[in-house]
Amino acid sequence: MHRSYLQKYNFLRKSHHSIPIGLCVGVVALLLSIIVSGGEVRAISACGSTPAPAPDKLHFPEGYDYSSEFPICDVIPVLTDPITVTPSLSLSIDGKMAVSDQIVAGREDTNYSSHTVTVKAEHITDYALNLSGVSISGPTALTGADNITGSTLGENSWGYAWGETSITDTNLTYNSTASTRLTGDKISEGKVDFSRKLVFATKFNNQAESGTYHVSATLSAVATPIAVTTYVPWDNLVYMQDMNASACAEAPMGVEKTLKDIRDDNTYTVAKLSDGKCWMTQNLRITGNSFAAKMNKAATAPDGLTCYDSDLGEACAKETGGLESFAMPESALWTDTSYTAPHVYYDNDTTYGAYYNWNAATAGSGTDKVESGNAEYSICPKGWRLPIGGVGTTNEFATMSGIVSSVSKDTNYWNSAKDLSFSGDTLIVNGSTWFAAGYIVDGLPTHVGFSGNYWSSTAIDTNTVYSFVFFGEYFGPVETRGKHVGFSVRCVAR
Repeated sequence: MHRSYLQKYNFLRKSHHSIPIGLCVGVVALLLSIIVSGGEVRAISACGSTPAPAPDKLHFPEGYDYSSEFPICDVIPVLTDPITVTPSLSLSIDGKMAVSDQIVAGREDTNYSSHTVTVKAEHITDYALNLSGVSISGPTALTGADNITGSTLGENSWGYAWGETSITDTNLTYNSTASTRLTGDKISEGKVDFSRKLVFATKFNNQAESGTYHVSATLSAVATPIAVTTYVPWDNLVYMQDMNASACAEAPMGVEKTLKDIRDDNTYTVAKLSDGKCWMTQNLRITGNSFAAKMNKAATAPDGLTCYDSDLGEACAKETGGLESFAMPESALWTDTSYTAPHVYYDNDTTYGAYYNWNAATAGSGTDKVESGNAEYSICPKGWRLPIGGVGTTNEFATMSGIVSSVSKDTNYWNSAKDLSFSGDTLIVNGSTWFAAGYIVDGLPTHVGFSGNYWSSTAIDTNTVYSFVFFGEYFGPVETRGKHVGFSVRCVAR
């Protein structure tokens, strides 16, 4: 979907990759008021928490789910969620989210405000517990403790200590730095569950001015959830963007499954073919019209396909450069023979699908500057790509059709392909179905119902690209065609 609504909310689809689910964060603010009056010292503390983001303030496009199963964590929109574990983190003082206490002590005595901090977390790989923003103010300037025990705290001084609950307040070591990282238990099997003491200590002599002394501090915990290496199984696939290598590996051979493209709600049948790869078994038909129509249901019109939903590479997702979006053109016939502008045409025929010049099929990455090798991107859904063309044994149109020997350019392999038949406008090759949608040239559809023409990702030179072409009793998995014509697109899973 469009990055303007999803990027800021940590859009990371759960898939077969190891993906961090997000940072769990807990925050407790501690305010300690120390009142010195008439020889008495009173301490009152309170704490609160930072609320989770309000779900009604986040807008996700149709087809996405809102997932927030613990109160103090980032929210994550997901496609199809295969995850059964829920990372969690909780932080409390004295078992509550709001605490108050009061102590009474005489002057020249050390006064303690002691609290039990409890941290619990599951399904994490790391965590940090920090005390920050620690300060004290009041009528008399107090000296901060520097690594001394409570029993040796000097007059008109203050400090805080962190330690085991079994240690007495007087034997804890006190400091007064503004911030520090606090130690806790080691993670065991992805979990922590421990309690420690957080103690604030002050000592006033008889010359200390009466009044109110304020201590403020923020206690926070941050955890890194466990990396998830699970995936959406074949049987659970819903969207084209859910496809992954593990799901394809477990797919039964030749059994079609219908998936939805989240970008425009078009549905496509997909299947694992005899080459062991998962292919679309229908022609792609996304256009600027269908994309804008879907997105207008959810929010204002976006400016193009992005790496979150399309095959535009990982660099864009990491914001380290690369192609960040592709403006999908609206359907229109074209006569332009240059290679720098994308074109698409769709005549509302779901069988034949849409026609794309190579620039559009490669999401703008296929221009006259690509003189060899594969274009970097494609308009296929995320998790899919254009098939690899070329001579030799890497040509995926050839291996899909059962041609295992090396193939060469512009050669008829009709007698080499397995289980091949062409009837009407339908080609059956090695158990897969391909349609003779024709192609677009000079502003007109031509050979519709007579020939099939499909783009690969592989360029030959400045002007031409390897493609898959068939007609009559001609079967050419290594054809050469100009980049400006309009061909069909079938995607293969990554």
